[in-house]
Amino acid sequence: MLMLGSDLWPVNAVQVCFTMIIGLTGAVILGYIFGSVTLLISQMNAQNSFYLSKLEQLRNKLAINKVPANLRVKVMEYFYYSWRKHKVLQKSTNFEELSLPLQRDLAFYQYKETIMKVPLFLELEPIEILSIIRRLR
Repeated sequence: MLMLGSDLWPVNAVQVCFTMIIGLTGAVILGYIFGSVTLLISQMNAQNSFYLSKLEQLRNKLAINKVPANLRVKVMEYFYYSWRKHKVLQKSTNFEELSLPLQRDLAFYQYKETIMKVPLFLELEPIEILSIIRRLR
């Protein structure tokens, strides 16, 4: 009766069946729309939770390694950039998916004392030192 108004009533059996079919179809379509909206909202929440967990893992790893503030900012900016480009850093805690310059800077910071003790490393290019460090791991 909601679809027809309060002053129009079905008169015969065909109209009653048609009204019932339309009512059920409308209820099914409305249920589908509500379900789709709910699914969309829950997916957005799941993506946000995943992002926040990766961000927290990355912050913890940077804090554990005692990375300097300027290098932390660069790593976090790269993480934000990667997230916006829908390239999720799966191994963000290992720093393997960072850009090569960031990997080089982090490796230099982490192994600075060792690098400074070896005279051979003082004469090499930074990219060569990075490849040696990767092989030594």
